[in-house]
Amino acid sequence: MTNQKDHSVYDFMLRNAEEGNSEAKMLLGLMQHIGHGTRRDIKQSMHWFRQAAKDGQPHACFVYGASLTEGLHVKQNIPKGLQYIRKAAAKNYPQALIAMGMYYHGGRRLPQDYERAAYCFERAAKTGDATGQTIFGRYHKEGLGMPVNHEEAVYWYTKAAAQGHSYARFGLGWAYEHGKGVAQDKAAAIGWYKLAAPLQPEAKEALDRLTTEAATNDNHHD
Repeated sequence: MTNQKDHSVYDFMLRNAEEGNSEAKMLLGLMQHIGHGTRRDIKQSMHWFRQAAKDGQPHACFVYGASLTEGLHVKQNIPKGLQYIRKAAAKNYPQALIAMGMYYHGGRRLPQDYERAAYCFERAAKTGDATGQTIFGRYHKEGLGMPVNHEEAVYWYTKAAAQGHSYARFGLGWAYEHGKGVAQDKAAAIGWYKLAAPLQPEAKEALDRLTTEAATNDNHHD
């Protein structure tokens, strides 16, 4: 349900989009995609995303490019879709960089190439994006496209964990538990696992294991 204020925002965006404003085109696409301020109209939202993407607006390039690549709401065109995603990535749009990294990582849509994936994730991480930081940290931990470097993994996990990323918190718990990239500290590991556990089953399992071990050790000392 929309109110009068929502309608006025939509009308304002429509006027600006029709005058050629690329940000307004992108926002109009968003509003029509979710039905905010107007009725939901996926076909029309794709029209405005396409218009904004042609202008080089990064978010629109990513959304329209991903839609073309995956055949979502538009006829699939993988080369053209990747071209638009690359345009967004060239402007350091983090979601586009992550998408390119995932394509290279999985060998889906693009040939598998961990070094190119790592390059994309590094660029995403350096924009401050928590998901990019987490994936780049994991690449360091697992030695994908680069030598294993646990200190670097901890560095990027710490940045992402500060933004609340649950897998990064799990990664820090693992690092502290095993003394990889940091001094071993099982109390710190438990703390990080507790923060990650609500969203990461692996963290919940590790937390249960460590707390059981701690309780067993306490009993042995009594």
